[in-house]
Amino acid sequence: MSINSSATISFGNFNSWSISFDDPEISYPAAYTWSPTTNMTNPNTLNPTVCPAATETYTLEATDANNCVTTSNDVTITVAPCTCTISALTANTDPCNPATNTYDLNGEITFSTPPATGTLTVTDCNGNNQVFNAPFTSPQAYSLTGLPADGAACDVTAVFSADPTCTLTTNFNAEADCSPVCSISGLTAVTAPCQPATNTYDLTGDITFTDAPATGTLTVTDCNGNNQVFNAPFTSPQAYSLNGLTADGAACDVTAVFSADAACTLTTNFNAEASCAVTPCNIDSLTIAIGACQPATSTYDLSGVIYFSNAPATGTLTVTDCNGNNQVFNAPFGSSEAFNLNALTADGAACNVTAVFSDDAACNASINYTAPTACNPNCLFTSIEDTIGFCDPGTNLFPRYGEVTFTDPPATGLLVFSDCLGNSDTLYPPFTSPANYY
Repeated sequence: MSINSSATISFGNFNSWSISFDDPEISYPAAYTWSPTTNMTNPNTLNPTVCPAATETYTLEATDANNCVTTSNDVTITVAPCTCTISALTANTDPCNPATNTYDLNGEITFSTPPATGTLTVTDCNGNNQVFNAPFTSPQAYSLTGLPADGAACDVTAVFSADPTCTLTTNFNAEADCSPVCSISGLTAVTAPCQPATNTYDLTGDITFTDAPATGTLTVTDCNGNNQVFNAPFTSPQAYSLNGLTADGAACDVTAVFSADAACTLTTNFNAEASCAVTPCNIDSLTIAIGACQPATSTYDLSGVIYFSNAPATGTLTVTDCNGNNQVFNAPFGSSEAFNLNALTADGAACNVTAVFSDDAACNASINYTAPTACNPNCLFTSIEDTIGFCDPGTNLFPRYGEVTFTDPPATGLLVFSDCLGNSDTLYPPFTSPANYY
C-alpha cells in the first residue's frame, strides 16, 4: 500500500488496516470536508479514519468562516492485492511413550490474509498430517499423534491448498527411541538324578524376564541341541523341562532366546549328571548234556548249566526246549543256574534249548542239539491159550477165557482182548506176563 499526496501537504499514517489523516499546517478555524467518504469515519475533521477496499484518491477542502475554500489537497491511497503469509510454524514434541514407542507433535500456525476457501494441511516428514477447512483463524493449533520415536531429523510443513505458495516448513528432531528393552535376568538349570535303566537325566528350570516381545517364540536349548519352545504371549517366570538327556558328566550349558529379539538371550552353564549305566546282562555260556534214551519210556533227560553276568535283580530265568518243556528260576540270581528237563520224547529230531531273563529279554542264549532216537523194545506175544466153557442151557451162553504171555510190553496204553463177535476184555498198565482175560 502506498500514499501519494501533493508536495505542499504531508500527512497520513497506517493504523493496522486503517489510515488516519491530520494536517498540522492548518491552524485557523475552518470547516473540513473529505470526499469521497466511503468507509471513512469522522469525515469532517482533520483526522478522519479510512479503510479503503481498493485504490482511492481522497480530497480535503478547508473552508473559512466566510465560506471560502482556503486550501484543497488530494491524497491517493494505492491498495495492492492482499498476500497470504504464514509467519510462524512451531513444532513441539511430547515425551516418548514407552508402551508404544511413539510421541506426539504439537504446535501453532500463525498466518495473515489466508485464502477464503480450501484447506490448511500440516504434514510431517513421514506423511502424517492434519487437515483444517476454511474459514481459517490465526493462530491455528495442530497435533500429530502416535509418531514413531526414532530420534531422526524431521520437519513439519503447513500449506494452504488454495494458495500453495503460502507455506512454511519447520525442522525438528523426533523423540529418541524409548521402547522397553527385553531382558532375561535369570535362567536356572537343575539336574535330576541319573536313571540307571536309561542312563539319562532330566534338566528343569525357570526363565525370568522383563519386557518380552509380543510375538514370536521363546526357545530353551542345551549344548546338545535338545530344546523346548514356548509361543507368545509370554509370562515370567517360564518353567521349562528337557527330558531324557544323556548322563555323561560333561560340562554343558542351556540358552534361552526370544525369536523376535535375538539380543534378548541368556546362557547358564551346568554339568550333566554322571553316567549311571550298569553293565548289560549277558549269558556267557549255555552247556547241555543229553541223557540216553530210556527203553521203558523211550524218553531222555536234558541237563545243563547257564553261566551269566549282571543278571537283572528281579524277574525270572526260564529254560525252554523246542517242545515247550521248561524250568523256571526266580530272582535273585547268582552267576549260574543248573537245569534239568526230564522225560523228553526221544524222537531223533532236531531241537534246541533257550535261556532268557524275563526282565531283560535281550539277555538270552540258545543252543541246538538232536534228540536221541526212539528206544522202545519190540513187544512180543509168546503164547496164548484160549479156553471155551460149556454152554449154559438156561442162558444159552458159554464162557471164554484164557492166558497170554509176552515180553517187553509198552509202558502205556491198553491191552485189549476181543473175539469175532465183538466181546472184549481190557487190561491196564503196567502189564505183567502172563496176563489172563475173561
